[in-house]
Amino acid sequence: MIDGNKNTYWATDDKVKQATIEFTFKKPTAINRILLQEYIKLGQRVKEFSVEAKVDGQWKTIANETTIGYKRILRLERVTASAIRVNILDAKAGFVISTIEAYNAPTFVKEPQILRDKNGLVTIKSESGNAVYYSLDGKNPSEKSTLYKAPFIYNKAVEIKAISRNTKEKINSAVRTAKYGVSKEKWSVISISSGDDKSVERIIDGDANTDWGFGNDQNKLPQAIIIDMGEAREIKGFTYTPQQVGNNLNLISNYEFYTSEDNITWTKQSEGEFSNIKHNPIEQLKSFTAVKARFLRFVATAAVGKGQTVSIAEIGVIE
Repeated sequence: MIDGNKNTYWATDDKVKQATIEFTFKKPTAINRILLQEYIKLGQRVKEFSVEAKVDGQWKTIANETTIGYKRILRLERVTASAIRVNILDAKAGFVISTIEAYNAPTFVKEPQILRDKNGLVTIKSESGNAVYYSLDGKNPSEKSTLYKAPFIYNKAVEIKAISRNTKEKINSAVRTAKYGVSKEKWSVISISSGDDKSVERIIDGDANTDWGFGNDQNKLPQAIIIDMGEAREIKGFTYTPQQVGNNLNLISNYEFYTSEDNITWTKQSEGEFSNIKHNPIEQLKSFTAVKARFLRFVATAAVGKGQTVSIAEIGVIE
């Protein structure tokens, strides 16, 4: 079982359906993975097993599992053990175990998730037990940065960076970055050429995981929406975030973008193509000469592929 050869194995007599295998280490050793393999050419036999670790002289059960099969890798909380014990609790017949191995795999800390809603409320989520540190000045955060404790309001344009930290093992995640313009608490959608008017607010809710679609075989492209920002602002571009969830993202390939101060006189500020959006469906940014505007009109003129339905996760502006 410990010779590194998966074609050799330890077997019990056919009537033996329970057994214990104990391994001792030369010194206390940190482990957080157990790998087990049956000699599968003779069939899958183990029906139930457990694993114990000897920690500070006491046996502690660290896993209770069912089958093993060709290969079973157990992900466990890290313990420092002087021995481990594998207990085969039930089997179809005498079992044949080819490999038992223990590892101390590096800890992977997942990046936090940064969210900001329409009203500027910032929420940062991380895996349970991890601390989160963040910055609002564009600098990469560390454990010396601001500790996230609860959601907070930040309605100005900002680049938020955050890390998760496993405080027990003192390991940081990679940096997660989120860029936001001024928050959209005063924004509203005042006109749509097609689509469900009850869910259209999803395109300005600050959540890229929600989306709204318009256009269909009866309402062919181009299709347009008009947004009221609630007050005049000086803007120098806009952003379109396509649908992020699902298999068919209904991507917009070509667009026109207009601005107005009074919702009567409109000026085209940009038109063209979202290049390579099919293969890279992320936030699209289009810049133009700074202009004062209150109303925005976004027109989807063509879709990726031959469809007539397109989707929007979020529309924003650059100030």
